[in-house]
Amino acid sequence: PKSSLKRELREWAIQEWQKEWENAAGGRSTYKMHPKVSHKTKDWPRELTLFFTRHGPFPSYLRRFHLHHSKFCTCGLTGTLVHYATVCPHTKEFHMTAPSSNNIIPWFRSVTNNKGSREK
Repeated sequence: PKSSLKRELREWAIQEWQKEWENAAGGRSTYKMHPKVSHKTKDWPRELTLFFTRHGPFPSYLRRFHLHHSKFCTCGLTGTLVHYATVCPHTKEFHMTAPSSNNIIPWFRSVTNNKGSREK
């Protein structure tokens, strides 16, 4: 029947998408947090998407594309998302507890799953 064919085609497409995602060169930080593909959307606001992908108006990110003169924050440290979220004196009122280097992925997951963290 037609419905069976649609289901099989959908399953095949998901499997192909999953293979592409597992072998892709880019998006590895996102892959570590979301290794499985899905048609279900996350319904995240733009800010959370920028946070999760670490793409945004951060000197270290913008410098990669020659859109900023330096990778450093005005405080002198490397201007990454984690820097602004945890240690930068310019954003102190928004700070979260800094993750240890071996807990960065669980830290990102907890922020995306915690409404209080997302609202900072």
